[in-house]
Amino acid sequence: MADLLRRTLARTLALSTALLLCSCEQPPDKELAAAERQVEQARKAGAAQYAPARLQEAEAAMQDAHRKIAEKDYRGALSSASDAADKARGAATAAAAARALTRGAAELAQAEARIALDEAAKVKAEAIRAKVPEATFEELDPRAQKLTQDLEAAVATLKRGELIEAQKAAVAVKTEALALPGQYRRVVEAWQAAHPKGRGRAPAKPAAKAPARKR
Repeated sequence: MADLLRRTLARTLALSTALLLCSCEQPPDKELAAAERQVEQARKAGAAQYAPARLQEAEAAMQDAHRKIAEKDYRGALSSASDAADKARGAATAAAAARALTRGAAELAQAEARIALDEAAKVKAEAIRAKVPEATFEELDPRAQKLTQDLEAAVATLKRGELIEAQKAAVAVKTEALALPGQYRRVVEAWQAAHPKGRGRAPAKPAAKAPARKR
């Protein structure tokens, strides 16, 4: 009984080995083509820009598969093609995550820049209501206007899908805009220090003495 079982197992193993060898007698064209499609999809997903290291690994595995095909190492080519497909899928996933993070960072920087610009405008408006002359801000206003224009340009860049460029532009605007409210406050404080309340007014007339009472 034990001998029969051993012989059966041996025949099964021999048959499986033969089938495996037969399957590797031809190049794995389908698997190779499928892996190529996965790599191309990763490129379309932006992996070259957002996950370049992972894409390079997938491309290297793909090149290795082609090299093994040329060497007629079809089993090795199949393994490399499968590895390339896996790495390409990982590159596409990583690229999608990186794109989302980049978009989020760009939007956050834009929001922070806009808040800072609005705060600077509020400081100026309050100062104008307090009778601080408009000319006091003649150096700061052009800078605020330029930052506002740069912010709108960054928003347009993000809408075009140029995420990395939009993030860089928004961060640059935010860095300058965050300092603007403090600069407006310092200008207001300097003007107020130079123009204290009451300066320039005519001195108050002394109160008239009451006439002396007659005894």
